[in-house]
Amino acid sequence: MKTPGFVLTVICLLTPVIFLFGQIKSNNAPLSSTISAIDIEPFAKGQWEFLVNRKFDYENMANYGDNESSGQQNKLLIDLGATYYFAKGFGVGLDLSGDFTGNHYSGDILNRKWIGDLSFTYGIPITNNFGVYGRAGIGYGITNNIVKTSGNSTTTKYNLFNEKAEIGVLIRPYESSQWFIDPYISYRNQTTNFDGGKETESRFQVGLRLETFLGCDEFTCGMRNGYGSPNRYQQGTSFIGFISEGNFGFGQIKTSYSGTGYSASEIDFTKESLGFEYNIYVLHNLAVGAEFQIGGEVQKDKGSDNKVTTSDWSINPGIELNLPVQNGLNNMFLKGGITFGSGMNGTSNGTSSSSLKTNIFNYCVGVGYNDFFTNRLSLTPIIEYDWNTNKDTDTNLKLKTKGLDFGLRVRAFF
Repeated sequence: MKTPGFVLTVICLLTPVIFLFGQIKSNNAPLSSTISAIDIEPFAKGQWEFLVNRKFDYENMANYGDNESSGQQNKLLIDLGATYYFAKGFGVGLDLSGDFTGNHYSGDILNRKWIGDLSFTYGIPITNNFGVYGRAGIGYGITNNIVKTSGNSTTTKYNLFNEKAEIGVLIRPYESSQWFIDPYISYRNQTTNFDGGKETESRFQVGLRLETFLGCDEFTCGMRNGYGSPNRYQQGTSFIGFISEGNFGFGQIKTSYSGTGYSASEIDFTKESLGFEYNIYVLHNLAVGAEFQIGGEVQKDKGSDNKVTTSDWSINPGIELNLPVQNGLNNMFLKGGITFGSGMNGTSNGTSSSSLKTNIFNYCVGVGYNDFFTNRLSLTPIIEYDWNTNKDTDTNLKLKTKGLDFGLRVRAFF
């Protein structure tokens, strides 16, 4: 049962070593060399478009109290994809997302969800710094919920199908930027089929995110490209991280049943989230910064006064220290940080209400590596060891976890 987690842990530990090979040579190229961002034309033939905030994250955490383990949990999140423009203005995209979680106590509770999306885009470049686009797509996926106890195993399977449409604007914030700000409006309709019924979720969403466009000849590996190390980490240089985006959505969830005694239900919801990460080098090789995230959701049953409200926020100040050497190892960094915030879950039925509030405090240490695949964008694997504490504000009961967290992120330097 725990073998896949062990294998992933080994892979996570070895990844930075792989990134280091070929990096020992000296790299002193200036920040503006090799690729000129001013030549980027959105929606051009042969260009690849992808979100800066794509992610891959794996964590393996042990629950503990009084320094004794009381079970463990693991999670793998995948959000990958890109759009390729086979002709000027015309692109085809493929996206893959996955959410795989496991809770291991006296038994095992496993949730396995993946969705693949195919999309088509038509974009119109107004200038090299501005463009508009429309996008439509379909997706298919599967969710498996598996419960294993006392040698028995039960599996519940759900089939997912969605349609989506989107319009947006691309704005390059400054001439030398290799990324674009993308405000957009989207609609998605997702149907989940299960034994005895189906659930349909429709959602309108407005949001803001980061995109980049690169030609095939502009992608390269930092192990070979010579993109400068020391000049990336001079005082005043800064970067933004992959979590930087925001959105607000609203819609309905309808559930219907066939051949059972259950009645149909309909829920209205609103949902919002905002995340931002910014770091600046205050000294050569020493950066300080923070991640900030906030989110919330309200669900209201249309057939009653029942309402469920959730919200959370967190801020994560931290520091990074690049190795003070004059070669490619300068791209390796040590990091440390703390996280504090809170979360709230509330319910009400028109006559009474209740809520559960949790305070969050975490700290971590880790190591990472900036592998520049363009002059200003890096693919950055980070391995952290985290200590997490969630405290119920009413009972002072604490839930503690600790363990390994591996992430693969994209950073935009400027």
